[in-house]
Amino acid sequence: MNHYLPDVVTELTYNTKNDFVRASMIEDNDDDDMYPDAMMYPQGMMTNMLSLRDTDGVFPGNDNDHDGIPDNDKNYNTPDYDEPFLMFDVDPDEFVFGDDFNNNSVPDFREDDLKYDTPYDLDRQGHHINLRFTPQQNVNFYLGSFQTRGVALDTRTDDNYFKFNLNYDVYTVGKIYAEYRYERIKDNIQDQYVIVPTQNKYMANPWGVFSRFDSYLYWDEVEYRNSKVQRFFLESTVRPVSILTIENHVKYEMNRMVEGSMYDNTFQPKDNLSTLAVVNKFILTKKWGNWTVSPGIKFRLYKKGRSESSNPLDHYMMRIPLIFLRYDLSSRTNITYGMQGVKGFELLYKDYIQDHNDYRQINNTIQIENRTNYFGFDVWLGFGYRLEEVTFDKTYRKFEEYKSSTFFSRLWLGY
Repeated sequence: MNHYLPDVVTELTYNTKNDFVRASMIEDNDDDDMYPDAMMYPQGMMTNMLSLRDTDGVFPGNDNDHDGIPDNDKNYNTPDYDEPFLMFDVDPDEFVFGDDFNNNSVPDFREDDLKYDTPYDLDRQGHHINLRFTPQQNVNFYLGSFQTRGVALDTRTDDNYFKFNLNYDVYTVGKIYAEYRYERIKDNIQDQYVIVPTQNKYMANPWGVFSRFDSYLYWDEVEYRNSKVQRFFLESTVRPVSILTIENHVKYEMNRMVEGSMYDNTFQPKDNLSTLAVVNKFILTKKWGNWTVSPGIKFRLYKKGRSESSNPLDHYMMRIPLIFLRYDLSSRTNITYGMQGVKGFELLYKDYIQDHNDYRQINNTIQIENRTNYFGFDVWLGFGYRLEEVTFDKTYRKFEEYKSSTFFSRLWLGY
């Protein structure tokens, strides 16, 4: 196949007919944006964007507004769940819950799988049958059987499941979503998937931009070869009084690995793999005239471990206190002062496996912002001053403690 690659600098054409190009008739577009996840020719919204991968990154289920920016990194630097103040409203990916029928610990709606967008995977045969019973509105019971076999390989994914969910929404009080599942799983298929870290990376040169995001390929750890699995998820937002909001997020899973010889003539030892992810948040908001004060506190806990290991695989806790004080100069201009932690009650990070990672942090920010319309454009301008202090609990890490201050100015232009 003769294939010619144009050079964007010299506008010449290189003859690469000794090579070949795979021209797929079916695209992979897991994030459902304007570009396929892999392209034969470079395309993009930016001039001379040379990446053959999706130019704005691939963020399945993490770009609901389709702006090419991941929802957990809206300001193009580090993930918002690690960034002061923004971390109060954003949590890491391990707190996300959803269907995971290929059992690789990545919810299906968030998975970049490098596969063509066919209804079912290639090289598979089987069925997926489910029955739903709804005794009343917002209450559902499910019975399902998901059975697949490899055509060319002796592999399988068997998942017989029971599921119950409750979706209760009362406008004046709040809303709650709860789900419980019991699954009997036999899955020895090692699915691969891609993770695009939510950290913007530009590789610039005088003529264009080669890449905007890195992509890393991972393989399923196959933790559900022969398992009895229970999963529970709870997400609620409750306002007992008009000025107080209480948010809870609980994700729990128990994977009981059945001991013995299995269907593929391999042996699996007994083990229990458990995962717990909890977020509790309390926010108080009160307004007096042009003044608004909003104190809050958030706790984030994550633990993953196995019964046959003396130490958890991962176990940490974060305490995130926050106070906002805002004065509205006009309907378009305000001054905001934010404190994330104070002396004696700082942001606290505790690593229960390696305590030398424990640290405390205080952030103070004052900002003046203005938002206006200019010839059809939505213009936001903010400038201010930021102060950060980080201390460590261990004496031998004292030399790493620091204080930093920053003057900043930001301008956003949209339409």
